[in-house]
Amino acid sequence: FEKTGYTGPLQVTAIRKNGVWHAIEYNIRLGVTTTALLLRMLKNPVDVLLEVVRNQTPVLEWHAEKYFGCTLTLAGYGYPYVVPSVPKLPVEVSVPLECDLWWNEVDEEGGQLYMANHKNYEMGHRIADVNACAPVMDSAVKLIENEIRKLRCLGSYYRLDLKELAAKYSSLLTSEKAALR
Repeated sequence: FEKTGYTGPLQVTAIRKNGVWHAIEYNIRLGVTTTALLLRMLKNPVDVLLEVVRNQTPVLEWHAEKYFGCTLTLAGYGYPYVVPSVPKLPVEVSVPLECDLWWNEVDEEGGQLYMANHKNYEMGHRIADVNACAPVMDSAVKLIENEIRKLRCLGSYYRLDLKELAAKYSSLLTSEKAALR
C-alpha cells in the first residue's frame, strides 16, 4: 500500500487460531454489511470519508459507547443461492426498530415491502441488515437479536448463534480493546 500510496479503507477478514490472528481475506473497500456499521461507530465519519477521498491518512476516533458493533443479515428464501422463481413474499416490520435497519433487496408496491424477485442471477436474496453498537459486545449482540425479531418474511432466516460466539470471544475482544487503548 505504501508503494501505491493507497490510503483508503481496508477490510480484513481474519480468524484467530492458537492465539495468532491469520488474515484470510483483504478487501480495499468497505462492503455493504460493514460500511454503515463502522461509520456509526466513528465520532467523525464525514471527516474520515473526506480524508480518504482527498488521499489523506484518515484519523479514526471511536465512540466509547459504540466501541463494539454487530451486524446481522436477514437472509431471504434461497439464500445464499439465487432463486429467480421466488414468489412475491411480503416483508413485515412488527414495530419500529431501536437500531439501524438497512434494506437490501426489497421492492415496494402500494406501501407494502416485498422480497425482491430476481429475474436474473446478478443478486442474492439478502433482505436487510440490522446494525447495533454498544460499549460492550454482549449488549450489542442482545440488542441486535431482539431487534431482528421484529422483521418477518416467509422463508427468511438469520444466524442464531451470536450469543454463543459472543460468549466464546468476549474476553478475547475485551483484552484486544484494552491493548488498543
